[in-house]
Amino acid sequence: MIPALLLLTLLLAYPLSSGPVIAFYWNKYGALPERVAHFYYPVWLAHHNSKTVGNVIDWYTGLWFQGKKLAPGVGGSSVHSRGNARFELLGMLDEYGGRPLDDAGSIERFYPAETAKADHFEKVLGEVCADESLPKDWLRDKENAGHIHFIGKVIAASINSSYVADSRYGFGGDAVGVLAPSVLRSASKADMLRYIAGAYVRYGDDQSAHRAFFSAPNNGGKFCVLTDFLSRLGCDDIRFYDDQATPTGGVLTFRPSAEVKAVTGISREITPEELKALFFNPFKEERLPHFL
Repeated sequence: MIPALLLLTLLLAYPLSSGPVIAFYWNKYGALPERVAHFYYPVWLAHHNSKTVGNVIDWYTGLWFQGKKLAPGVGGSSVHSRGNARFELLGMLDEYGGRPLDDAGSIERFYPAETAKADHFEKVLGEVCADESLPKDWLRDKENAGHIHFIGKVIAASINSSYVADSRYGFGGDAVGVLAPSVLRSASKADMLRYIAGAYVRYGDDQSAHRAFFSAPNNGGKFCVLTDFLSRLGCDDIRFYDDQATPTGGVLTFRPSAEVKAVTGISREITPEELKALFFNPFKEERLPHFL
């Protein structure tokens, strides 16, 4: 077996000619060592600024990422080793009717069936606290109906600082917010990938974990952010569908770029028949409201 350290050295030294190395190791052993997956992906991102070079890297890394076991958590945070963990956390937040800004101490809630998603959220929450020197003093409370509630006043206030109040959103005059334009502008490519990865864990294809769509009710603000980030990350054919019901069911579909595939595990677009099956009511394509 090629020592993992030697393989890593080759990949780092020759990122433009590493496809044959990847192909050899993959074909012989069926997967890349985890340490290579963690270190080579940032190199790929760094070299992806050039369109021509990016096409070459896409081809090489397509051998690597498509349908293969790389490291635990494809579709979560462990594949990418750069970017701000806060963005992955923001991607996972439920913005039903906007982010509540007056619910003091409430970090986030999960439905009883979202235990695995809550576990991932808690892992990322710990990373955010470590990176930003926030106290790791949150409480994970299981409410009477089985809902999971993360509580922590300092952490909640810090998360809410990423939002701005928007009177066009919300219900009954509640103080709710959408992601601040300054946060959107500050996002690097790696930050956007982390946001997409977090959103896919919470709102992506939880049935087969490979189709390119996000689904959530009354999350217009989040869908606006997703549309912006997906576009900036090279995805196209981005479409929003709405069933005009109460609550409004929303689905965002898109043609994923290689980078988005890499951090989510997405392998294909959703078919019209599969899209139809996501709705209980008649639906149609709509323009997203301009919350950004």
